[in-house]
Amino acid sequence: MNKAIRKTAFMMMKNCAKQFEYFYFKDPDYDHFNEPVTDPKSPQGKGTLFHNAAEEMFPQCDVKDMISLERADLVKYLRQRLPDIPQINPWFDYFADFEARRFCFGLDAYGKEGIEKVFIPVALEKYCKLESTTEPARTGHVDRIDWLPNEESLCIVEYKTGKYYNLEKPYILTNLRAECGWYATILNKIKAYDKPIAWWACINPMMQQYHVEKFHIMSVRSLEKQWQGLLKLIDNKGPFERNLSPLCGHCKYVSECLYNYGEGDFQIDR
Repeated sequence: MNKAIRKTAFMMMKNCAKQFEYFYFKDPDYDHFNEPVTDPKSPQGKGTLFHNAAEEMFPQCDVKDMISLERADLVKYLRQRLPDIPQINPWFDYFADFEARRFCFGLDAYGKEGIEKVFIPVALEKYCKLESTTEPARTGHVDRIDWLPNEESLCIVEYKTGKYYNLEKPYILTNLRAECGWYATILNKIKAYDKPIAWWACINPMMQQYHVEKFHIMSVRSLEKQWQGLLKLIDNKGPFERNLSPLCGHCKYVSECLYNYGEGDFQIDR
């Protein structure tokens, strides 16, 4: 049986099958690819520090104390439960304000009795795995899962940091839809919860953006079709076609890939 397919590998496959081949079949670091970086000077490190802080904020929140606070004091309450990291303090400021608004909305809609279930996530940094005796396992790591009582369903919440993840760009939303759909497929198939995951959302604190939408049945079917296509490629050992683009300059396998292809055929962006 082939090794598990991670979300990262699946997204590579969607963008460039050749990159997937190098990553999945040849990279000795496949199982350690996403080990966190915590250097606040690097983009990856900033993202890791934000993820960690967001995860640690909610267990520090006492909803009973928060109910009596005015909006401005609620923002301060949440901000005090986030760290002081100069490089990304504006991200924490936005996140505290965003979650304060979400809390106020939930309190107005569901009252004191329902606010804790609405505000406190169902899960934080959840690892998920769908195993099978006939195909590779599918795995993923979900940033957060929220309960949506008015929809009787759950919502995957993804944190993305950096200018690249501009939530006003359609192609970014397309990729995020696939990422979150990957998680939802796993969790729904293993029946991780007694309610379905039917929504997904993304928060980008750097860009001060938020997006939420319901999964569309056509997107889910498309994702499953792509999965079946990937399985066929793995079984047949290819062909794994290159998707040549300026983004090749950011791929860790570009040197080997171009050596085998012919570097003079296109321009790369380094």
